[in-house]
Amino acid sequence: MLPEPYEFPASAYVRRHGPTGLPYSKYKDWVRDEFQFRCVYCLHRERWVKDGWRDFQLDHVVPRKMAPARVDEYTNLVYSCPSCNLTKGVHLVPDPCAQAYGDLILFEPDGKVKALNKQGEECIELLGLDAPHLEKFRRGILRRYLWVTEILEITGDDFESLEDQELKDEILDLLGYPLELPHLNRKSHKFSTRPGSENDCYAAKLGRKEINPYY
Repeated sequence: MLPEPYEFPASAYVRRHGPTGLPYSKYKDWVRDEFQFRCVYCLHRERWVKDGWRDFQLDHVVPRKMAPARVDEYTNLVYSCPSCNLTKGVHLVPDPCAQAYGDLILFEPDGKVKALNKQGEECIELLGLDAPHLEKFRRGILRRYLWVTEILEITGDDFESLEDQELKDEILDLLGYPLELPHLNRKSHKFSTRPGSENDCYAAKLGRKEINPYY
């Protein structure tokens, strides 16, 4: 079974990395890997946009104006698409590392977004997740997802045994890791609260063939 593109993690994110001692702009590759190369707020993926990681941004969970002392704090940084970052602005939304967004928000098969409680309603409003153009984009992604899952079911093959390269490419364009992966074991940082975590970055895991090429 292929993973669904618009399904939030069942629990809050648990940070795997802990670099410290650098200005926040230097943490982008760490944050990319931390949150699987997709926006924590709407699940939009790097691979779905032309410029990939260059289009994505670091968001301060607690905005800089509210907590200037936390500007360079790694645990205050999450990965965001430009739309969510701009719409969120100086507002506070739940920290994805403290609150499972799957308990707040549900993306439906037709691309619409549904609030699961009052807190979810507030998130949808503050992040603009119900914007018509976003709903249309999600609907297109979900149609592609339905198509590839139906074809995969008909063929009766798993991904690795597929002979149809066009179908494999379609699956990877939809659900695959970015083509430009950060090799964190080549990155320099002064200190880390999780030493050695760079050896478990997704680039390293894929290189060791420990994980599927899609997620």
